[in-house]
Amino acid sequence: MKKERVIFAIILLIFFCVAIFCAMQYDRVASRIPLIVAVPGLLLTIYTLIVEIRKKDPVEDKTINKAEEGQEPELCASELKRREWTIILWILLLAVLIYLIGFLFAIPLYFFLMLRLWGKEPWRLVIIQSILSAAVIYLFFVSLLHVNLYEGYLIRTFG
Repeated sequence: MKKERVIFAIILLIFFCVAIFCAMQYDRVASRIPLIVAVPGLLLTIYTLIVEIRKKDPVEDKTINKAEEGQEPELCASELKRREWTIILWILLLAVLIYLIGFLFAIPLYFFLMLRLWGKEPWRLVIIQSILSAAVIYLFFVSLLHVNLYEGYLIRTFG
């Protein structure tokens, strides 16, 4: 597991270095936002890489109960993989929803599905969060910033 995290941190390090290099090619105003994102990302990635290199490799064969020490128990490798794939599939679902129905509808629907199905949150909270996310996206991006959000394939085709 440590090896994969170090490799991922190195890939992120390269990505942020390339992003900073590309942002330096823009004019002063256009380079602000990419640099605001890439420089802290680079610093956090360097920190993560140092932590991962110095960290000892944990035992991944079985669950280790550390309740007597006041710590959460470590998960076995199969449980970690299952959780990782669950998150990856949720992210892919978000991408598919955005592609099909656009940002304005996909993000509230995604919040609704994720909070209810995965988070098992109560209906009241799920509905409030979904409505608030739609309102915030519309008010902030569409009304205030005048950003043309991606409408989605189905809405452009049939709407």
